[in-house]
Amino acid sequence: IAGDDSSVTKVENRLPDDPDELVRVVAVEHLIHLGKSAIPALELAAVEDEDDIVRNTARRALREIKEST
Repeated sequence: IAGDDSSVTKVENRLPDDPDELVRVVAVEHLIHLGKSAIPALELAAVEDEDDIVRNTARRALREIKEST
């Protein structure tokens, strides 16, 4: 699924709407596997999510993607 923009869009659209922060964390972790195309969604989650755990997971995901390229 790496690089599949449609997968990124599906997760990105649902990510901010889920009331459960653990669901959002799992979504962010899945975005890691989508590579560079997930960067905009991860950047948004890293700044705008209401929960620290989601923001921190998104920041870690961004680092992993950027280090792998």
